Amino acid sequence: MAFFTVKKNKKWIIKALYRHTRRTVAWVVSGRNATTARKLYHKLSHLKDCTFYTDDWDAFTKVLPRDRHIIGKKHTISIEQDNSNTRHHLGRMTRRTKIVSRSEEMIYLSMTLWHALNTPEIFLITMSLEINGISPVLSRVLMYRRKPWLKFYPDSVSDNVDVPFDSIGEAFTESCRRFSDKTAMNFLGKKFSYKKYQELAGKFAGTLDTIGLEDGSIIAIQLPNIPQYLFALFGSFLKGYKISGISPLATEDELKRQLNYLQPAVLITFDQAFDKAVKYILPDLPTIIRVFITRPLDFAPSHIRFFARLLKKIPVPEIDFSQDVRIFDFKKSIQDSKQPEKIIIPDRDDIAAIQFTGGTTGSPKGALLSHYNILVNIYQGKSFLQPEYGTETGVSVFPFFHTAGLTGAINTPMIGGCWILIPNPRDIKFLVSMIKKHRPSLLFCVPVLFQKLAATPAFQKLNFSRLKYALSGAAPYPAAYLPKLEKIIGQGKLLEGYGMTEASPGITCAPPGRPKSGTVGLPLPATEIRILKLDESNLVAKSDEPGLLIVRGPQVMQGYLKEENLEIFTDFEGKKWLNTGDIASVDSEGYITIHDRVKDMIIVKGYNVFSLELEECAMEHETVMHAAAIAIPDEKYESSERIKLLVVLNPGFSREESEPQIWKHLQKKLSEYKVPSVLEILTELPLTPLNKVDKKVLRS
Repeated sequence: MAFFTVKKNKKWIIKALYRHTRRTVAWVVSGRNATTARKLYHKLSHLKDCTFYTDDWDAFTKVLPRDRHIIGKKHTISIEQDNSNTRHHLGRMTRRTKIVSRSEEMIYLSMTLWHALNTPEIFLITMSLEINGISPVLSRVLMYRRKPWLKFYPDSVSDNVDVPFDSIGEAFTESCRRFSDKTAMNFLGKKFSYKKYQELAGKFAGTLDTIGLEDGSIIAIQLPNIPQYLFALFGSFLKGYKISGISPLATEDELKRQLNYLQPAVLITFDQAFDKAVKYILPDLPTIIRVFITRPLDFAPSHIRFFARLLKKIPVPEIDFSQDVRIFDFKKSIQDSKQPEKIIIPDRDDIAAIQFTGGTTGSPKGALLSHYNILVNIYQGKSFLQPEYGTETGVSVFPFFHTAGLTGAINTPMIGGCWILIPNPRDIKFLVSMIKKHRPSLLFCVPVLFQKLAATPAFQKLNFSRLKYALSGAAPYPAAYLPKLEKIIGQGKLLEGYGMTEASPGITCAPPGRPKSGTVGLPLPATEIRILKLDESNLVAKSDEPGLLIVRGPQVMQGYLKEENLEIFTDFEGKKWLNTGDIASVDSEGYITIHDRVKDMIIVKGYNVFSLELEECAMEHETVMHAAAIAIPDEKYESSERIKLLVVLNPGFSREESEPQIWKHLQKKLSEYKVPSVLEILTELPLTPLNKVDKKVLRS
C-alpha cells in the first residue's frame, strides 16, 4: 500500500499516478475546487473502480452527476461526502483483507486509511489496480459481492460504461460528421444521408431561432415514425430545448390534458391530428407560441405522394393556416430557414426529454430524463449488443413518442446505422415487405407483433441470414411461441429485454449468444437490482423467489414533472432506488424473470396469482394465440378476487370446439385456485399505442 499527497500541479499528479499504477491501491489527492476536480477526473479516465471522498461537497456537486456516478472508459467512479459515516465505513477497511489469485496464492493487503481521512480538504481515491498482475481478480471479487450476475457477463462486456459526450446534440453532430455520406434513414424508398439529416435538423433549429423561445422551453412532438419527427427531435436538441413525445392516436381530451400539463412553447403535429383534435383545443393552450403542421408524406418520394393522393390511400384534410396566427407549415418553414446561429450544448444533467408514462404510478406523468440518462442508457445497451459502426440496418416498430423508440432514434446516429422507418407498425403486410426488401441486421419488436409476424406466411419465407438478433420488449415473450419464431429467424437470435420509461428505458437485456428462455436477461452494465420480499419486511428475497424489483443506476430519471413527493423512489441500504412496481425473481446466474405487475397480481382467497403465469399457460394450448388475465370481484368474499381469462384464437379454430379444450387444459395444468372463473373468447384484444395488451380497457 502506498499513499501520496499530490499538490495541485497537474503534471506532478499525472507523473505520480502513472509511476505507481502497478503497485498502488490508494492515493490522497489535495484540491479545493470544481475545476481541480474536473481536471483530475479526466486525467484518471484510464483507471478502474474508484471512490472519491471529499469535504468540499459543494464544489464537487457542480462537476459530478446528481446520482454521484461518473462512467469512465475503464472504471466507475462514485462520490461520497466526507463525514463520520464514511470515515467509519473506511475505518473497517484497516483490517487485513484476504484475496485469492487465480493461482490460489494468498495475497494480503493492509489498508490503513485513517490518517488520510483526518487530513482537511482532501480527495481520497481508493481503487483496485494492477497489483502483482491480479487486479482483475481483486476487482471481480469485490464487485461480485454487489453484482453476482457479473460472473455471467460475456467476456467482452464490462460493468463500466464510457459516455464521451455531454449532450445529445453534441453526439448527433459528431456522428453526422463521422458518417456524413452514409444513409441515415430510409422512408418509403427515399434515402437521407447523415449530411442531409444534419442539414434538415439544423434548419429546424434555425426555425426555432426565429421564434424567440426562452431557455429550457418544451417542444411537444405529436407525429408517427416519419422523418419530420427526427428533424424536429434533433433540431430541438441542437438548441438545448426539452422535447416531449405525444401519441399521434391521442384523443382530444387526452391531448388537452397532456399539453396543459406540459405547457409547451411549440407543438409539431400532422394534418389528421390537427383536424380531429388540435384545432378544437388550441384556443385553450395559451403557452403555445407556434404550431407546425406537416403531412405524413411530405418527405416521401414524389411518386408515392402522387399515387397516395390519386388513390386516396390516406386522408388529406384541408388546413386553414389563417385561422390562427400561430399555425405554420412545417416543410415550408424548414425550406425557408437557415442554419442556427449558435449550437447550444447543455450540461449533461439538464433535462432532455419529458416522456409520459402511465405504468408504475397509474395516471400519466412526465418522467424527466436528462441528456446523461439517455446517453448512458444507449451506451449501456451498446456494450451488451456490440453493434458494428457504420454497417447496421435496423427495423423497429417502437413509436418515437415512446421512450424505447426515442432511445432507438437517438442511438441510430451514434452507431452510424440506417433506420428503416415504419410509420404504421400494425400494417403487417407493409412491415413484412420492408423486412424482405432491406433484410435488416437488427429487428426491434413487441411480442404481440412478433406473434402476428410468425403466423404470416410471407414472413415465414424470408431470408434472415443477415439478422444478428431480434430484440423483444414491452412485455414477456410467450415461451410457447418461442420455438416457432426461432425456427423462422434462427436459433438464439431472439433477445428479450426489460425496461421502463423512468429508466430511459433499458434495465436488463439478454446477452447475445446466451439468452435464457423465460427471462429478460441480465442487468445492464452499471445497473444494480434488488428483489425485496412481498411481505413488506424490506428484506432481500432468496434466489428464484418472486418479490418486488427495485433498481438503481445512472439511467434512472431525475423525477417527474411538477411532482415533489415521489413514492416511486424508495430508500434501501441507505440509497435511493426506483420502485419498478414489477414482481420479479433472479436466478443463481443473475437472469431476471418478470412474473407480473404488482397491480395485475390477483388475490384469490389469500393466494397470490400471477396473471402472466395464467396467460403463458393458456397460450401453451394450440388453439390460443393471445391471452389476458384480469381480476374481477368475488361476490362471496370481499377480500378475495376471481379470475377472468380473455383469449384470442389462432386462425382455423372455432369457438365451439376450442372453449371446452381450453377449459380442460387449464384445469390440468393449474392448481385449483388458479383456474379462471370466467373464460371469454374475443376476436382481438385491445392494444396500447405500443402494441401491448391494454388491461385498463379490459378492466373497464
